[in-house]
Amino acid sequence: MKKQTILLTGASRGIGAQLVERLAHLGYDLVLVARNEEALSKRAESIKTKYPQVKITTLACDLSQRTSLDQLLVRLDTLEIDIVIHNAGVDAFQTFESSDLGDLERNLYLNLTAPILITRKLISKWLIKNEGLVISMSSLAGLFPTPFGSHYSASKSGLWAFTQALGIEYAHTNLKFVSIHPGFVNGDGMHEAHKQIAGSAPIFLGGTTTQDVIKTIEKALTSKKPDALYVANRFSIKPLLMITHLLPNLGRWLGSKLMKNYLSKIAHHSEDQHKK
Repeated sequence: MKKQTILLTGASRGIGAQLVERLAHLGYDLVLVARNEEALSKRAESIKTKYPQVKITTLACDLSQRTSLDQLLVRLDTLEIDIVIHNAGVDAFQTFESSDLGDLERNLYLNLTAPILITRKLISKWLIKNEGLVISMSSLAGLFPTPFGSHYSASKSGLWAFTQALGIEYAHTNLKFVSIHPGFVNGDGMHEAHKQIAGSAPIFLGGTTTQDVIKTIEKALTSKKPDALYVANRFSIKPLLMITHLLPNLGRWLGSKLMKNYLSKIAHHSEDQHKK
Protein backbone atom coordinates (compact mmCIF):
# COMPACT_ATOMS: atom_id res chain seq x y z
CA MET A 1 0.00 0.00 0.00
CA LYS A 2 1.34 3.41 -1.03
CA LYS A 3 2.49 5.61 1.83
CA GLN A 4 0.23 8.64 2.08
CA THR A 5 1.22 12.26 2.60
CA ILE A 6 -0.80 14.64 4.77
CA LEU A 7 -0.79 18.41 4.44
CA LEU A 8 -1.43 19.85 7.90
CA THR A 9 -1.92 23.57 8.50
CA GLY A 10 -1.41 25.19 11.89
CA ALA A 11 1.25 22.61 12.69
CA SER A 12 3.57 24.55 15.00
CA ARG A 13 1.46 24.99 18.14
CA GLY A 14 -1.73 24.03 19.93
CA ILE A 15 -3.61 20.98 18.72
CA GLY A 16 -1.63 20.96 15.47
CA ALA A 17 1.72 20.54 17.22
CA GLN A 18 0.39 17.53 19.15
CA LEU A 19 -1.31 16.12 16.08
CA VAL A 20 1.99 16.08 14.14
CA GLU A 21 3.44 13.44 16.44
CA ARG A 22 0.35 11.23 16.21
CA LEU A 23 0.35 11.41 12.42
CA ALA A 24 4.04 10.51 12.34
CA HIS A 25 3.37 7.58 14.69
CA LEU A 26 0.67 6.36 12.30
CA GLY A 27 3.25 6.36 9.49
CA TYR A 28 2.16 9.25 7.31
CA ASP A 29 4.62 11.51 5.51
CA LEU A 30 3.93 15.13 6.37
CA VAL A 31 3.84 18.54 4.77
CA LEU A 32 3.61 20.98 7.67
CA VAL A 33 2.40 24.55 7.30
CA ALA A 34 2.55 27.30 9.91
CA ARG A 35 3.30 30.99 10.14
CA ASN A 36 6.15 30.75 12.66
CA GLU A 37 9.07 29.31 10.69
CA GLU A 38 11.32 28.83 13.72
CA ALA A 39 8.68 26.99 15.78
CA LEU A 40 7.72 24.91 12.74
CA SER A 41 11.33 23.86 12.10
CA LYS A 42 11.88 22.92 15.74
CA ARG A 43 8.74 20.79 15.76
CA ALA A 44 9.75 19.07 12.54
CA GLU A 45 13.26 18.32 13.82
CA SER A 46 11.93 16.78 17.03
CA ILE A 47 9.61 14.53 15.02
CA LYS A 48 12.38 13.52 12.58
CA THR A 49 14.55 12.47 15.51
CA LYS A 50 11.82 10.26 16.93
CA TYR A 51 10.44 9.01 13.58
CA PRO A 52 13.34 8.99 11.09
CA GLN A 53 11.28 6.99 8.58
CA VAL A 54 8.82 9.84 8.18
CA LYS A 55 9.47 12.34 5.39
CA ILE A 56 8.68 15.87 6.58
CA THR A 57 8.46 19.02 4.46
CA THR A 58 7.97 22.37 6.19
CA LEU A 59 6.39 25.37 4.49
CA ALA A 60 6.31 28.64 6.41
CA CYS A 61 3.20 30.55 5.36
CA ASP A 62 0.91 33.17 6.85
CA LEU A 63 -2.46 31.87 5.67
CA SER A 64 -4.14 35.14 6.60
CA GLN A 65 -2.21 36.94 3.83
CA ARG A 66 -3.06 36.46 0.15
CA THR A 67 0.51 36.97 -1.08
CA SER A 68 1.87 34.36 1.31
CA LEU A 69 -0.92 31.92 0.47
CA ASP A 70 -0.31 32.38 -3.26
CA GLN A 71 3.30 31.30 -2.74
CA LEU A 72 2.11 28.20 -0.89
CA LEU A 73 -0.31 27.31 -3.69
CA VAL A 74 2.51 27.47 -6.23
CA ARG A 75 4.63 25.18 -4.06
CA LEU A 76 1.79 22.66 -3.78
CA ASP A 77 2.06 22.10 -7.53
CA THR A 78 5.38 20.37 -6.87
CA LEU A 79 4.15 18.09 -4.07
CA GLU A 80 2.02 14.95 -3.97
CA ILE A 81 -0.61 15.38 -1.27
CA ASP A 82 -3.15 12.66 -0.45
CA ILE A 83 -4.91 14.22 2.54
CA VAL A 84 -5.34 17.74 3.85
CA ILE A 85 -6.23 18.66 7.42
CA HIS A 86 -7.36 22.27 7.61
CA ASN A 87 -6.37 22.88 11.21
CA ALA A 88 -5.10 26.48 11.22
CA GLY A 89 -7.56 28.95 12.71
CA VAL A 90 -8.04 31.77 15.15
CA ASP A 91 -10.87 32.98 17.33
CA ALA A 92 -11.43 36.55 18.47
CA PHE A 93 -14.23 37.15 20.95
CA GLN A 94 -15.29 40.81 21.15
CA THR A 95 -18.28 42.97 20.47
CA PHE A 96 -18.86 43.15 16.74
CA GLU A 97 -18.91 46.96 16.59
CA SER A 98 -15.44 47.14 18.15
CA SER A 99 -13.89 44.64 15.72
CA ASP A 100 -10.96 45.99 13.73
CA LEU A 101 -11.69 45.73 10.00
CA GLY A 102 -8.19 44.50 9.23
CA ASP A 103 -8.42 41.79 11.88
CA LEU A 104 -11.83 40.74 10.58
CA GLU A 105 -10.48 40.35 7.07
CA ARG A 106 -7.36 38.41 8.15
CA ASN A 107 -9.32 36.09 10.44
CA LEU A 108 -11.89 35.30 7.75
CA TYR A 109 -9.10 34.67 5.26
CA LEU A 110 -7.31 32.29 7.63
CA ASN A 111 -10.39 30.41 8.83
CA LEU A 112 -12.28 30.10 5.56
CA THR A 113 -10.71 31.49 2.39
CA ALA A 114 -7.37 29.71 2.79
CA PRO A 115 -8.93 26.22 3.23
CA ILE A 116 -11.12 26.80 0.18
CA LEU A 117 -8.21 27.86 -2.04
CA ILE A 118 -5.93 25.07 -0.80
CA THR A 119 -8.64 22.48 -1.47
CA ARG A 120 -9.20 23.93 -4.94
CA LYS A 121 -5.51 23.55 -5.69
CA LEU A 122 -5.46 19.89 -4.61
CA ILE A 123 -8.74 18.61 -5.98
CA SER A 124 -7.84 18.52 -9.68
CA LYS A 125 -5.07 15.98 -9.06
CA TRP A 126 -7.31 14.01 -6.73
CA LEU A 127 -10.03 13.69 -9.34
CA ILE A 128 -7.52 12.21 -11.79
CA LYS A 129 -6.49 9.49 -9.36
CA ASN A 130 -9.99 9.30 -7.80
CA GLU A 131 -8.65 9.49 -4.25
CA GLY A 132 -8.31 12.18 -1.60
CA LEU A 133 -9.50 13.23 1.83
CA VAL A 134 -10.33 16.67 3.25
CA ILE A 135 -10.65 17.02 7.02
CA SER A 136 -11.83 20.48 8.03
CA MET A 137 -11.42 21.50 11.65
CA SER A 138 -14.56 23.51 12.21
CA SER A 139 -16.05 24.09 15.66
CA LEU A 140 -19.28 23.81 17.57
CA ALA A 141 -19.35 27.56 16.93
CA GLY A 142 -19.82 26.60 13.27
CA LEU A 143 -23.05 24.83 14.16
CA PHE A 144 -24.30 27.02 17.00
CA PRO A 145 -24.49 30.83 16.55
CA THR A 146 -21.94 32.29 18.96
CA PRO A 147 -22.39 35.75 20.54
CA PHE A 148 -19.26 37.92 20.68
CA GLY A 149 -17.72 35.58 18.13
CA SER A 150 -19.97 36.32 15.18
CA HIS A 151 -17.27 36.36 12.50
CA TYR A 152 -15.55 33.30 14.00
CA SER A 153 -18.89 31.51 14.05
CA ALA A 154 -19.57 32.60 10.48
CA SER A 155 -16.17 31.40 9.22
CA LYS A 156 -16.46 28.02 10.94
CA SER A 157 -20.03 27.64 9.71
CA GLY A 158 -18.79 28.45 6.22
CA LEU A 159 -16.03 25.85 6.52
CA TRP A 160 -18.59 23.24 7.59
CA ALA A 161 -20.96 24.13 4.73
CA PHE A 162 -18.09 24.16 2.20
CA THR A 163 -16.91 20.72 3.28
CA GLN A 164 -20.38 19.18 3.29
CA ALA A 165 -21.27 20.73 -0.07
CA LEU A 166 -18.18 19.16 -1.65
CA GLY A 167 -19.18 15.85 -0.14
CA ILE A 168 -22.46 16.05 -2.01
CA GLU A 169 -20.93 17.36 -5.22
CA TYR A 170 -18.33 14.60 -5.41
CA ALA A 171 -20.40 11.77 -3.93
CA HIS A 172 -19.92 9.84 -7.18
CA THR A 173 -16.14 9.70 -6.60
CA ASN A 174 -13.88 8.13 -3.98
CA LEU A 175 -13.00 11.55 -2.57
CA LYS A 176 -14.01 12.03 1.07
CA PHE A 177 -14.94 15.22 2.91
CA VAL A 178 -15.20 15.40 6.71
CA SER A 179 -15.82 18.25 9.14
CA ILE A 180 -14.86 17.98 12.80
CA HIS A 181 -16.47 20.17 15.45
CA PRO A 182 -14.73 20.35 18.84
CA GLY A 183 -16.28 22.10 21.79
CA PHE A 184 -14.15 24.16 24.16
CA VAL A 185 -10.75 22.42 24.06
CA ASN A 186 -8.89 22.06 27.34
CA GLY A 187 -5.15 21.59 27.14
CA ASP A 188 -3.70 23.01 23.93
CA GLY A 189 -6.69 24.77 22.43
CA MET A 190 -7.60 28.44 22.38
CA HIS A 191 -9.86 27.85 25.38
CA GLU A 192 -6.81 27.74 27.64
CA ALA A 193 -6.38 31.51 27.19
CA HIS A 194 -10.08 32.04 27.88
CA LYS A 195 -9.85 30.17 31.17
CA GLN A 196 -7.36 32.73 32.45
CA ILE A 197 -10.02 35.38 31.97
CA ALA A 198 -13.39 33.80 32.63
CA GLY A 199 -12.68 30.34 34.05
CA SER A 200 -13.76 27.08 32.49
CA ALA A 201 -16.71 27.11 30.13
CA PRO A 202 -20.08 26.33 31.75
CA ILE A 203 -20.37 22.59 32.28
CA PHE A 204 -23.55 22.29 30.24
CA LEU A 205 -21.58 23.42 27.19
CA GLY A 206 -19.43 20.36 27.60
CA GLY A 207 -15.87 20.65 26.39
CA THR A 208 -13.16 18.30 25.20
CA THR A 209 -9.43 17.67 25.37
CA THR A 210 -6.65 17.82 22.83
CA GLN A 211 -6.26 14.05 22.88
CA ASP A 212 -9.97 13.48 22.29
CA VAL A 213 -9.85 15.81 19.30
CA ILE A 214 -6.82 13.94 17.94
CA LYS A 215 -8.61 10.61 18.44
CA THR A 216 -11.55 11.96 16.47
CA ILE A 217 -9.24 13.02 13.64
CA GLU A 218 -7.61 9.59 13.68
CA LYS A 219 -11.04 7.96 13.45
CA ALA A 220 -11.80 10.00 10.33
CA LEU A 221 -8.39 9.21 8.83
CA THR A 222 -8.49 5.47 9.34
CA SER A 223 -12.14 4.77 8.52
CA LYS A 224 -12.92 3.39 5.07
CA LYS A 225 -16.22 5.27 5.19
CA PRO A 226 -15.78 8.20 7.59
CA ASP A 227 -18.79 10.10 8.84
CA ALA A 228 -19.50 13.42 7.16
CA LEU A 229 -19.43 15.18 10.52
CA TYR A 230 -17.88 14.41 13.90
CA VAL A 231 -18.55 16.27 17.15
CA ALA A 232 -15.72 16.14 19.70
CA ASN A 233 -17.36 17.11 22.96
CA ARG A 234 -17.73 15.79 26.48
CA PHE A 235 -21.50 15.55 26.18
CA SER A 236 -23.78 14.80 23.25
CA ILE A 237 -24.83 18.20 22.01
CA LYS A 238 -26.63 17.04 18.87
CA PRO A 239 -30.16 17.47 20.34
CA LEU A 240 -29.30 21.09 21.16
CA LEU A 241 -27.97 21.63 17.65
CA MET A 242 -31.13 20.17 16.12
CA ILE A 243 -33.28 22.53 18.19
CA THR A 244 -31.15 25.50 17.13
CA HIS A 245 -31.60 24.71 13.44
CA LEU A 246 -35.24 23.68 13.55
CA LEU A 247 -36.40 26.43 15.92
CA PRO A 248 -34.13 29.47 15.38
CA ASN A 249 -35.91 31.68 17.92
CA LEU A 250 -35.49 29.04 20.61
CA GLY A 251 -31.89 28.61 19.46
CA ARG A 252 -31.22 32.30 20.04
CA TRP A 253 -32.77 32.12 23.49
CA LEU A 254 -30.65 29.11 24.39
CA GLY A 255 -27.54 30.84 23.07
CA SER A 256 -28.26 33.82 25.25
CA LYS A 257 -28.79 31.69 28.33
CA LEU A 258 -25.96 29.23 27.81
CA MET A 259 -23.17 31.29 26.27
CA LYS A 260 -23.67 35.04 26.35
CA ASN A 261 -22.51 35.86 29.89
CA TYR A 262 -19.43 33.65 29.66
CA LEU A 263 -18.27 34.93 26.28
CA SER A 264 -19.09 38.51 27.26
CA LYS A 265 -16.37 38.36 29.94
CA ILE A 266 -13.82 37.21 27.37
CA ALA A 267 -14.91 39.82 24.81
CA HIS A 268 -14.78 42.78 27.18
CA HIS A 269 -11.41 41.70 28.59
CA SER A 270 -10.05 41.59 25.03
CA GLU A 271 -11.36 45.08 24.36
CA ASP A 272 -9.84 46.41 27.58
CA GLN A 273 -6.46 44.98 26.56
CA HIS A 274 -6.64 46.68 23.16
CA LYS A 275 -7.32 50.03 24.81
CA LYS A 276 -4.17 49.87 26.92
